[in-house]
Amino acid sequence: MRENELQLDGCIVEATTEFNRVSTSKMYEYWSSICDKSPDIGPQHTDFELTDIIECTPFIMYKDVIDSGYDFRNRYWGTEIALAFSHEATGKSLREYYSGEPLKQVLEVSNFVISGVHAVKILGKLKFVDNYKFSDFEAIYLPLFDNSGSPSRFVALYDFFV
Repeated sequence: MRENELQLDGCIVEATTEFNRVSTSKMYEYWSSICDKSPDIGPQHTDFELTDIIECTPFIMYKDVIDSGYDFRNRYWGTEIALAFSHEATGKSLREYYSGEPLKQVLEVSNFVISGVHAVKILGKLKFVDNYKFSDFEAIYLPLFDNSGSPSRFVALYDFFV
């Protein structure tokens, strides 16, 4: 495993700028445009607008960082995410719907996402999600920061394919 790579049960997680799916590439381009507005402190959550990428919203998770990464609360949970993950989680924190090893892994990945101004790609199949309906996915996870440069939120988009 490389330095910029993690394991999530059934998936490869890596910091990268290369995305293969149209939707993940589009999300990366949008996030990059936000980065350009505040290059010294990272992309600001105040510059991120779901309405700017409205066609992607069913496939998006948008999370608040709680206590510097102790937990993450879903600000927005798209309809296709709810179908794929077999639950609606808007307003819920990771600790409310994960436990044990899956919780440990998703917290590690989430903290990796907010550890720098970088795009993170996840490829694979989530083995610990009940009733997972898709054979594979490519996801992009992108950190967002407050005006002091502290990570405050992140956004993720999943592109599912059979």
